[in-house]
Parts: sequence; structure tokens; C-alpha cells
Amino acid sequence: MELEPFKSIYRQSSGQCIDSLREFGYAITRLELEPSAAFDSEWRQFKESWNKLEADRYLKAATTYRFRRYAAYDYFSLAGSLRQKPHQGFRQTTTEGVNNPYAGQERIFAPLTDDIANGQWLRILIQANIELFSRLLANPISHWTIGVHQIRVLGTLAAAGSPTPEGIHRDGYRFLASHLVNSSNLGGGASRIYDGGRKLIKEVAMRQPDDTVLLDDRRVYHEATPIYPLNSNLGKAERDVLVISYDEAAPSAAEAGAGGADSIARRTTK
Repeated sequence: MELEPFKSIYRQSSGQCIDSLREFGYAITRLELEPSAAFDSEWRQFKESWNKLEADRYLKAATTYRFRRYAAYDYFSLAGSLRQKPHQGFRQTTTEGVNNPYAGQERIFAPLTDDIANGQWLRILIQANIELFSRLLANPISHWTIGVHQIRVLGTLAAAGSPTPEGIHRDGYRFLASHLVNSSNLGGGASRIYDGGRKLIKEVAMRQPDDTVLLDDRRVYHEATPIYPLNSNLGKAERDVLVISYDEAAPSAAEAGAGGADSIARRTTK
């Protein structure tokens, strides 16, 4: 897929988002795209796809309250091209300082459906975030690896649902973007951001579709509070998010054989 030239898609200017990321390690913003009949139709289809997620069988809980799909991509900055990888397991880093009970464990989630994996909405989100994050880097990244997670969390009066059962953590990537796609009868679910010493520095209630949190995952920790029904007469609570991770791709065997040591050194000293 060839991506279109960059155009800011956030309510705040790209400069404001970059300044906030640079100063605090996070930016709070909202998607703001020009409306059109075609876009509105695809957005509805995009939101409705969360009704087709599959249960997270790795969740250690008495009830199933988290559902998801996953896909991985390569993005090549020079060509401006995004390529979906063959479906693969999802494995998080075991890097020291990354607090995640699933670190090192391969988890196999259902893939994104083709219409979502190749849809315009996802392409726009990925490109816009790469353009923002790239402006924070002293050394440009030519080859990004990207993880896309569709996640739905449910909460009931009997059992609150935890968006982050691991608690306060980092995920081990360079950057993260969390986009609220939809919510229903939602109580709780606040996004909390902590500094490197795990001191709370920001809490934001993501309530409106398009609410977005951008994170420098090397600088801050994060979590989301459990969700529960805001109104007991309206049934369960739902929280649908799209989480996208951005990192520098590891050198290929060919790159490693042709000056790969220098490439690896650059990656480990950033």
C-alpha cells in the first residue's frame, strides 16, 4: 500500500502534539478528519468491526471480558509504503524495566479482517502517527515495525473489566498510540500516565470516539482503570480501542551482513 502525503488529522496542530510529547512524554488529542459520505461510511464499518473480535484466551480471569484482533506491518520511510506482514504471533519484549507479565510469551490472536487491515482509516492513522513520532527522533528510522491491536473490554456490575490487567507498565516499544473507537455505558476506563519514577502525571477519561493518547513508551508508564456500567439499567459497559505500537525494525540478515554492526549500535544507543 502506498500512503498519501502527510496531513495532520488531530484537533491540535502537529506542532502542539510534538511539543507535548517532547516535554512530557505524552500528548492528549482527538482525531479530526474532514467529513465526507465515503469517510462516514467507512468509519461506521470500522467501528462495527469491533463486534467481530474474538475472545482473548490468554487472559487470566474468571470471566472472559477482553476480545481482540491483531496484525503487524512494515513501514518504509523512504518509499512511504506500508506492507502487512504474514500473520504471526505477538510477543512482547523482555527488556529490563518493562513491567509486563506476558513478556517473552508468544500469543496468537485472530488476524484483522481484510477490510480493516487494508482500509483507508487504518492507513491514515498509521501514517499520521509515524509523521509525528519521526519529528521527535534525532536519527530517522527508515524501517518501522508496527503492531495493530483491536481491543474490546467489557464490564458488568458483577465483574469490572480491566483494560490493563498488568497494572502500571511499559510495553517495550518506541511509541504507542491509543485511539478510542467507541464506548457504551462506560464508567471508569481512565487512562493514567506515570513518569519514569511511576509518579502519576496525567489522568484522562477517554469518552468520545476519536479521543487519542500518544506516548513515548521509553519515557513514561501507563495503565487504564477498570471499567464498569455507568448506568446499571443499561447493561454492560463497553470500551473499544485501537492500540498501535511503533518501533524500529531489527536489521535483516542482509543488513546485518553489510554494516549491520553499525546499524545495531545505532539502535541500542538511542
